[in-house]
Amino acid sequence: MTEQEKTTEVTITKGHIWEAHTQLCIASSGSMKMSAEAKSKLNKARILMQEAIVQINADVSSS
Repeated sequence: MTEQEKTTEVTITKGHIWEAHTQLCIASSGSMKMSAEAKSKLNKARILMQEAIVQINADVSSS
């Protein structure tokens, strides 16, 4: 895999993660019937996605 292919793959992966992150934000704010526990779990998932992006960036920087 060339450097360009790796860069493209990382960019696409980060895009998918951010898209899912955005959908989680919409889902957690959109439902009034959602329990506090469910909203908390969605928020934890959102935070994990942000942390994954940071880790991907660090991995790319170190390679």
